[in-house]
Amino acid sequence: MTNTTSFDLHAVMLSLAQQRPVLRPYGDFDHALAAEIQRHYPHASVSYVNPIGGSWRMLQVRLEREVVGVKPRYHTTYLHCILNGETF
Repeated sequence: MTNTTSFDLHAVMLSLAQQRPVLRPYGDFDHALAAEIQRHYPHASVSYVNPIGGSWRMLQVRLEREVVGVKPRYHTTYLHCILNGETF
């Protein structure tokens, strides 16, 4: 877990990549990222928001003195494998 109140997205992403190297659809990634942020920052408020005029949504992370918006962007590819007993 992260001990500082400053939001460190890089540390969260590294931890998520170690736990979940392969994810299925976009929603799976968004949910996994939100859960990992909450694990690193248990007192943070993590929610989905739609910015004004936006047809997309982003994660909003509220810490003690910070509000951070995270809009996940990622590339996808076809992959057929079995990892930790889960078929992709």
